[in-house]
Amino acid sequence: MSLSICQSNLSPSNEELKPHGTVHFPCAGYRDAYEEMPGFRVPWHWHDEMEIIYAKAGAVCVRIPAKTYRLLAGDCLVINSGILHEAVTEPDGIINSLVFSPSLISGSDESAISQKYIKPLVSNPAFRDYKFSEESDPDLVRNFTAAYQALADDSPGYEFTIRNKLSEICFALCREFEHTGDSEASDNTYDLRIRNMLDFINENYAADMSLGEIAQAG
Repeated sequence: MSLSICQSNLSPSNEELKPHGTVHFPCAGYRDAYEEMPGFRVPWHWHDEMEIIYAKAGAVCVRIPAKTYRLLAGDCLVINSGILHEAVTEPDGIINSLVFSPSLISGSDESAISQKYIKPLVSNPAFRDYKFSEESDPDLVRNFTAAYQALADDSPGYEFTIRNKLSEICFALCREFEHTGDSEASDNTYDLRIRNMLDFINENYAADMSLGEIAQAG
């Protein structure tokens, strides 16, 4: 399975419509270089898949509602399923990313991995994003780079390597967020407001809109 360049195809509600991977192996890898495109903007969007963004070189700003990350070389950012995000690139940025369905890790909805780990993680309102780096969590970065390289090489059995390495990352996230939840539920309400405002803008783009009207739509 080869790598791709990330290209957005969005619904009116800013859901990304492009499939990531296949039904049989729902994972896709992307490599984007921005040496000659500083300031390039990946628009606000969301998808049901989880995403891990790795700054290979340079820098990129990734935004989710109410939070902005500036990723430098060696930094990783995990974005949960359904979370709005956008990115603005900086000079010499090279970004590697994996976008994968939680079902790649859990298998069937009835599996123990799904019931004990993946469903509670994905539905945890405290888990919207998680940043780690080669300095703070070198093992997690190595897991990501091993999974990404396996996909890039398309070597025999790459599916086992990818699923294994992403499972290690997901288990680390489960442990990180196992004692959180209700305290950050309001953040998901903020995500919903942003989605509603984006819907309003898309539905009324040809009309004159005031900031007050856009705010009320949220």
